[in-house]
Amino acid sequence: MKKVIYIITTILLCMTSCTDIHDTYSEYIKDGEQIYVGKLADVNIQPGFQRMMIKGSMKYLATAKTCIIELVGYDKVFTTDIDRTQPEFSYEIKDVEEGNYYVKITTKDKEGNTSLSETYNVDVYGTEHIATYYPKRITDIQFVIADNSLNLIWNQADNVVEAIVKYYDSNEQLLTLTVKGDAASTNLPDWKATSILTVETRILPSETALDIVSLPI
Repeated sequence: MKKVIYIITTILLCMTSCTDIHDTYSEYIKDGEQIYVGKLADVNIQPGFQRMMIKGSMKYLATAKTCIIELVGYDKVFTTDIDRTQPEFSYEIKDVEEGNYYVKITTKDKEGNTSLSETYNVDVYGTEHIATYYPKRITDIQFVIADNSLNLIWNQADNVVEAIVKYYDSNEQLLTLTVKGDAASTNLPDWKATSILTVETRILPSETALDIVSLPI
């Protein structure tokens, strides 16, 4: 008798568990089966001067036809076709005001099925941000009488890629010299005494930035 009761109890417990599982599963499929499309992989968003470049791998985009890019909170949505003839996906968004952006990326197939969305963060730079950087400045000048050259001694400034120096030689020809960003000194050969020289500092705000930007001369 005990054995019969045990068997009946086991059957009832199994029926209850199956019912609970079915109820849970039904909650998620009440609107029908959901087909998800492959996502853009290895996404990299490079900031630029009032623009951004979105790149990613298409290795999981077997059925995806379009990519939807949304700047969250800015009411800006961009839709572009996925070109499989290219080695990777890339899309540029221009004319973006400087600031911090959350970028939501979704792919979609021809039937309208979508992928799970992924959101990324990027800082776009502009004139206000660029104004916070220090230019490469001349801290000392040494005139060499023997060869009429001029030695420029530089400060050290962050994110400087190069400095463009323009000066006149003794024949009054305008010469241009490119100085590396980390240079401590530079010699200007055959400089015309008392003539004007200008320095244009060019910076890259970060290692991943798209655009080298010139500071005011």
